[in-house]
Amino acid sequence: MKRFLLIAVFTLLSAATCSAADYGILLLAHGGDAQWNGTVAKISSGLDKQAPTEIAFGMADSAALQQAVEKLEARGVRKIVAVPLFVHSRSEVLDQTRYLLGLSDKPSEVLRIVGSIYPATAKNIVLEATLENGRRVIGETKITRSRSPIRKIRLRPARCLPLPETLQAIAEADLITLGPGSLFTSVIPNLLVEGIPAAIRQSAATKAYFVNLMWQPGETMNYKASDHIRAIYNHA
Repeated sequence: MKRFLLIAVFTLLSAATCSAADYGILLLAHGGDAQWNGTVAKISSGLDKQAPTEIAFGMADSAALQQAVEKLEARGVRKIVAVPLFVHSRSEVLDQTRYLLGLSDKPSEVLRIVGSIYPATAKNIVLEATLENGRRVIGETKITRSRSPIRKIRLRPARCLPLPETLQAIAEADLITLGPGSLFTSVIPNLLVEGIPAAIRQSAATKAYFVNLMWQPGETMNYKASDHIRAIYNHA
């Protein structure tokens, strides 16, 4: 698999019309256990010897993407080659990533759905977690690598205002769904934006939460469905 990734990346670089020195590589990957994250880091380290490379853990997570892009820009990168790890070319996650990177203006056409996509907030935020052992960890990558269970997740800055369009969409919805996705680093952060929980409570829509089928290392090991719901209520 590593060999395939390296070939894919450098095929793109060699086909570029401008100097490879202008390019940087953005690896897109789900955060996981220490072994998985270490494997991704090893791939990144090898690529970084040839071109500036950064990792954005948490597929299609806007904050992680923003941080990785800013790091590449600080290293003088002018054009970015985004390489998703283990995402099918027709995956909706990849479609969302294209939209977040500005490569698609109309995600609804890519997804072949009718509707609109609104972020919970337009503010640039970072996640901070308090673990059961008392440690505070900042950033999704470090949070998902943590061995200790997560006690609390919060946004930095803490006060983030939602978009008016988002609140209106919630108010007019017939059905509001949460998940599936990473409980502490994908689902709950949306509920930490000021005004979002109240808007959901006030909405007459049916509410549903789709629990992940598997435990997620660093977030929900040994969790039952009731533990997911309890975590949501404790935060929102």
